[in-house]
Amino acid sequence: MPDLSEGVQAAWQTAAAEVVELRHDLLEPLHLFIGICSVEDLLSAEAQEKLPMAPGAAATLRSEWNTLSPLFAKICLSPATLRGDARSALGRGNYSGDETRQVSRSEASRAAFWRAAELAEKSGASAINLAHLFAALLDDMWGAVATFLVQHGVDVSALAAAARAVAFLGPAAITPPDDPSG
Repeated sequence: MPDLSEGVQAAWQTAAAEVVELRHDLLEPLHLFIGICSVEDLLSAEAQEKLPMAPGAAATLRSEWNTLSPLFAKICLSPATLRGDARSALGRGNYSGDETRQVSRSEASRAAFWRAAELAEKSGASAINLAHLFAALLDDMWGAVATFLVQHGVDVSALAAAARAVAFLGPAAITPPDDPSG
């Protein structure tokens, strides 16, 4: 499997923290989606004061987010809103084991990482980035992330196609939503 970008590492760490916070046993695709939706918050000055980052990591993270964020604009839903709704959809679990354990990925999450690795390889990237992981989560059309987004009125087929395009070509691959004012 290729290396993981700064953005994917941050999303994965955030997702693992969600697993613990919500008292779940395994890291599921919807936790990864929450992690992706949280990346923007990691770019704030306040977050960067609390979380030490390697030199250049913040710029890399910002670049990855800037590549992915047009997809959220395209569906006219904010990552913060989606993150909160995804937490509610997951609900509280009843895991009562060691909270300091290493969080394991579910089979569905492992499959998403393998799909992301395939996308990264096909696109010639040296690492799996946020766009690869997001596209991989959407490629499971019957999975938890796609189901969640359908419940929010999202055309997941169109979003998945746009995400794959962004994974290969960058943010210029999609067009912004029409301006309703004019």
